Amino acid sequence: MSAIADDYESLQIVTDTVAAWAKKDCAAFDRQELLAELGALIRDGYAQAYILSARPPHRSIAEYCETRADEFWFMLTLAGIRALKQLD
Repeated sequence: MSAIADDYESLQIVTDTVAAWAKKDCAAFDRQELLAELGALIRDGYAQAYILSARPPHRSIAEYCETRADEFWFMLTLAGIRALKQLD
């Protein structure tokens, strides 16, 4: 959740961030697990997938699909921000 809490983040940025955290903690990193977790956060209403564009509308909510995850940008919803604050 922390990787998508501050701004719209691409899957590459999320993957790089989580992989760096895992390496720092000497933990295993699995991209498929990350994709599944993003899907769960979206399904549970804690995050949303978006298509961003330079033209209006600049942001459109996208239906999450793991096979197309590289096309999306991710950000926490208000419920996700509240849940993350409770974890701190």
